[in-house]
Amino acid sequence: MKWLTTLNLLLCLNCSLFAQEVETKKVPYLNGHVVNTLESMRSPFIRTNFNFNMGLANSSVFVTESVAVGDSTLVNLDNSLLYVGLNMNYAQRVKDWASFFVRLDYSARLGTGVESILTQGINSITTTEMGVKFRLSSGPKHRLSMYYSLTNTIASYVNVADYINDIINDNPTPSVTSKIPSLISGGGLSFSYAPNNWFAFNTDGKLAYGEPLERSHPKLQYFTGGNVDFYFGELIHLPVSLVLGGTVNTLVNTFSTQGDVTTNLYFKLAYSGSDAFFISLSTYYGRTPIENRNRHVGVRGVQFTTSLFF
Repeated sequence: MKWLTTLNLLLCLNCSLFAQEVETKKVPYLNGHVVNTLESMRSPFIRTNFNFNMGLANSSVFVTESVAVGDSTLVNLDNSLLYVGLNMNYAQRVKDWASFFVRLDYSARLGTGVESILTQGINSITTTEMGVKFRLSSGPKHRLSMYYSLTNTIASYVNVADYINDIINDNPTPSVTSKIPSLISGGGLSFSYAPNNWFAFNTDGKLAYGEPLERSHPKLQYFTGGNVDFYFGELIHLPVSLVLGGTVNTLVNTFSTQGDVTTNLYFKLAYSGSDAFFISLSTYYGRTPIENRNRHVGVRGVQFTTSLFF
């Protein structure tokens, strides 16, 4: 009987150490699976981490009117747009079930040639988001969290075409630049489920209310995204994650400033072999609106992301 007691103590000690190892793992982790999500989605895990993301995208070619006089158009021009973005996101765990986060985002949209700058101008968007996140449910295979945030956005426009139109139409106060603020508030739910150590499914959905940058009446805006995540570290001992997913977004973002629908499909590869960081490269294809044109154009882009966990 004495040896049985000793064996039970050893088993309990081993289980305790294993549970402690899982609970103290820095990176998002479920059921032996290292969880990776899309950068535009919010993770349900309560962690202290810092993310840095930079991206570059280019639109397909489209035709726009250059300078209009009354109902007549002087010239139609071929255009394409270049999008650039920098994003920093910091989250601080306060309790095992609560954290706060801050996101700083700068993005710009500009024409790739003189004709594009003439018709589309140059837009830059500076966004600051602050919020809190709470864990609602937790288990060996799932995490569910809710979050709430306030988002302040300032958009700067350089519109050469409107300036020329103002001069032609004898506008007494022509202006080539303008700045427009926007404030929205809202919250959402994020969820992860890992049925085994090599596959996981992640979702994120948010509803927000506030003024879009077109300065119309406040309206309801939304974001929804989902991805599947394949982790090969346990399957074939290769510490790489493959993430496939997509998003649908009407919130102000790099591609759309007017609350119109932007859709993106993502293909992401990430190094997930460390407990302290992720490094990932993403490519995506999407459809984004051209403001005041009532149409969409295709967009292709890449993103590079570094995530540090503390």
